[in-house]
Amino acid sequence: MLFSIGLIVATYFGLKKIANWQAGIFASVLISVQSMFLAQSIFLLPEMLVTLMFVLSYFFFLDRKFLAYTITSTLMVFTKETSIVFAITFGLFYLISLLNQSEREKFKITHLLALIAPGLIYIIFLLLHYMAFKVVFYGEHLGHIATDWNTVLDKTNHAMSMLFVRYGRSSISVFALLSLVFLFFRKDISKKPVLLAILSFLTYITFSVYNFYTQRYGLVVLVLFIILFAYIWGQIKFNLYIKSGVILILAVVCLGKTLTNKSCSDTDLGYVETIKVHQEIVRYCEQNQLQDEPLAVSFNMIFNLNDKDLGYVTGTKDFSDVKSWKFYLDAKYFIYESTFNQDDPSVQYAKNNYKLIKSFSNNHASGYIFENLAYHKNNEENK
Repeated sequence: MLFSIGLIVATYFGLKKIANWQAGIFASVLISVQSMFLAQSIFLLPEMLVTLMFVLSYFFFLDRKFLAYTITSTLMVFTKETSIVFAITFGLFYLISLLNQSEREKFKITHLLALIAPGLIYIIFLLLHYMAFKVVFYGEHLGHIATDWNTVLDKTNHAMSMLFVRYGRSSISVFALLSLVFLFFRKDISKKPVLLAILSFLTYITFSVYNFYTQRYGLVVLVLFIILFAYIWGQIKFNLYIKSGVILILAVVCLGKTLTNKSCSDTDLGYVETIKVHQEIVRYCEQNQLQDEPLAVSFNMIFNLNDKDLGYVTGTKDFSDVKSWKFYLDAKYFIYESTFNQDDPSVQYAKNNYKLIKSFSNNHASGYIFENLAYHKNNEENK
């Protein structure tokens, strides 16, 4: 929650400095009603901290506070290593800006070193990581890197829909496009924040659709999109009441969608129901003493059953044989819930060959426990 509040505060003061107080208020209001922001604000996941560090780095860079930029940019990369894309983008943007005579006159070698520092520190980290674990990157995510055009296009469409259309954001997109039109006729508005924001957005999205990607990874560019819109909208010479009225309407639309459009994703408030289903599944497993049984479970349930710190397991006995769903043929019980891919072959196999012993539901969220009746027979044959 401190990171979430810090993000709102950093956005307000950053925009107030490079634009005006109106832009800061507009962005703060719009960010605070976004479904993804509200959902992630109560999760112990890296996305909110990454977004905070990015916003600070963005404003420090524009304000030419390069030492502060080095600190926040390095913390950003250490929080989530894929954000090295932003550090590279800032560095490239700085080098390109040197083509301008006025920028070259401000050039200092210390500025360049400050921009390179996050990358150098990251390389040192990778070397230490390799020395300790004999691998450079997380193998699970490397397996999801896609290069075929259909997969990349599908990821791109999904990301664009999530960022610009869903949860009432289509209304923001319309006014953002209108504000860009106004920008072309305003020579007194600095284009540097706009160009840096657009370049950062494009490089991150391009990297993401080829790399491992899930919806919550888009939080940082969603916030960037709103900052960009507010930066322009706050400086348009309209009546303040009209501009504020537009922002209020956009905020109400987004908040309405946030409160009514719910799913099992951790990017909206519907995840509360999903958590309750997870709790019921773990409670059932404990009550029926499945702690020593071979369990093949969906991704989130692996952690819910194995990590007592998460709070799902309430008893004193540990679950001793929890496997990934990939080993469903070798487990006595197969457990999956709504965050799991319902089209996975394991689900259809379980429905056709296993016995459903318990199902759970809470509004849109659901969960299932199947028993492999042939487990003992197959186990004896394998022995």
